[in-house]
Amino acid sequence: TNTGAIKMIKLILLGTLITIVMAGCSSNESQTTTLPDGSKATVNTNRDGSGMTVQGNGTEAAIGTAAKISEEQLHVPFYPGAQMVNEKSMFVKAASEESALAYFTSKDEIEKIAEFYKEKLKGLEFTKFENAGSVNMISKEYKDNNGGRVAISLSKKSASEPVEIVIGWGKVSQ
Repeated sequence: TNTGAIKMIKLILLGTLITIVMAGCSSNESQTTTLPDGSKATVNTNRDGSGMTVQGNGTEAAIGTAAKISEEQLHVPFYPGAQMVNEKSMFVKAASEESALAYFTSKDEIEKIAEFYKEKLKGLEFTKFENAGSVNMISKEYKDNNGGRVAISLSKKSASEPVEIVIGWGKVSQ
């Protein structure tokens, strides 16, 4: 429908605004901007530029250290002992959708981490790729009990580096 297309365009415009503001802000700052459709968006950035929040037109977004992702928002348990990398996390909530992305590192073996998530999310499956010493395991899309969808990526670039765990969750309202 046209309404869906208009909402998508507004989200794209908001995403573009976020990118522009993140590139230009390095102090604790709050700005209100008028979007092309005439609506207002307020952008708050962290003093060190590591995170920001955006509110406008029924959409809330938190990026980087401002996101403060929880297990409740992610709808997936955190891997025990994993270290969250806040600067790479985000959360978006709009009238028609909600999504979260969290980034972690762990010194555990990649297979052990995959087994943890397979046990916690019954039916979750991973596909494993190996290339020149790196190992990647990517989950197939998993539908949770809340009507959302989960995807998990595990990556170990070399034997000396920790495993990177990236978890994405999203839900589109009808």
